[in-house]
Amino acid sequence: MKNTLNLSSFLLLITGLFFKANHWAGANALLLLAMVCLSLTIVLFTYKDNLATGMDTYLNVYLVACLLFWIVAATFKHFHWPGKTILNCLGYLSAFATPLLLLMHSKTIHISKQYFFSFLFLFLLVLGLFPNNPIAKFLGQGRDYTISEQAALSLDSLNAINN
Repeated sequence: MKNTLNLSSFLLLITGLFFKANHWAGANALLLLAMVCLSLTIVLFTYKDNLATGMDTYLNVYLVACLLFWIVAATFKHFHWPGKTILNCLGYLSAFATPLLLLMHSKTIHISKQYFFSFLFLFLLVLGLFPNNPIAKFLGQGRDYTISEQAALSLDSLNAINN
């Protein structure tokens, strides 16, 4: 059940993001379902797996709460709900605080693979939600374009093709 729920939540998320990028019907429903499935996997499996490794209960609660917070922040961002900027900024700060906290406790704790892969995936998702983020700059994209800039770029591309 664990692997099935993990796989289905990530497939729903990827499919929902693909639908959202292409402005297809059903994107919002897929994304909400993916976020609920992702939250369930984190609560049901990650918390239990971390406890099985001998992790301190308070640290485990913090780590699971950060993952759930990132899911809520990503949901607010994708649906353009009020408060998305504050949630994403707090999520961004916790994304940088969590590895530092884990490094400080690296000698005393062991992290489950479930948490590691959830953290990595959601860290990249949260990081990718910000304009001018380090990943976008590294890939050469680096900023969001306004609608008029997008139209001008499209016209330039069409003129270049026609010439």
